[in-house]
Amino acid sequence: MFSEVLLYIGLVFTVLALLVRFAGNRPVLAGSRYMNVRDMKALNIWAGNRLLLLPVMEFALALYGTDTAAKAVLSGMVTVFALFGVIVWISIGGKRFCVAD
Repeated sequence: MFSEVLLYIGLVFTVLALLVRFAGNRPVLAGSRYMNVRDMKALNIWAGNRLLLLPVMEFALALYGTDTAAKAVLSGMVTVFALFGVIVWISIGGKRFCVAD
């Protein structure tokens, strides 16, 4: 049951990652200071590629969690930590696209 929820979360992550990946020059990342960004398209492509790791991991965790409910709940917790990790990775790594002050 819970592994099905993880599959749906994986689909949502896929759509969001592809939206960011193919956003072009539009500002789609919340919290980014786009006035300092040199190449917004490169930033969106870079961030979208990082976000695409989430659905891959999510589908693998959904497959892992099909055996028991305990594994599924553990997979859900890993998902939360991975989401925060990717957000931090994008926040820190995205600074290389900014113009030096």
